[in-house]
Amino acid sequence: KTKADLIVLGLHRHTNKHSSLIGKVIERVVKASLKPVLVVKDRSEPEYKKILVAVDFNSHSKNSLKLALSLFSDANFTLIHSYYTPFLGSIGVSATTFENEFRESYEEDMNKLLKEATNEVAKSNGEKAKYKIKNKLEKGSIIDVLNKEILYSKPQLLVIGTHGISGI
Repeated sequence: KTKADLIVLGLHRHTNKHSSLIGKVIERVVKASLKPVLVVKDRSEPEYKKILVAVDFNSHSKNSLKLALSLFSDANFTLIHSYYTPFLGSIGVSATTFENEFRESYEEDMNKLLKEATNEVAKSNGEKAKYKIKNKLEKGSIIDVLNKEILYSKPQLLVIGTHGISGI
């Protein structure tokens, strides 16, 4: 029994990397693990320099961000959050005003998450926070927003926390 902080798994060399089913062993590990799991689909890059982190402002996404920051402190990070504004057609105020208020709230949440995570990682490493991070808020479903951002920025690593269930 090892006291690992992260489990890293690679696909079998004969696995079709475009398959929607990653593999039975990997799937079982992801579901059962109490630790973060990193699944590597392609041959490793020399270094992860461009990292995309999906966040939803809960403790799980904060922990995923902290782990990524501590493992890849020299990388360029993009934090991304997708959102939609509910009930736009049925409210009495201007839809634009209502959506802007939602967006401002999300921006505050993202800045708070980023500040807390970077300060906690820097403190545990005994350093001053000096990470290269940009924030992105995009309207739409998480799948559409992530797919668009992955095609646009071509990150080498995508970090997604779960809602406390298990896995990645």
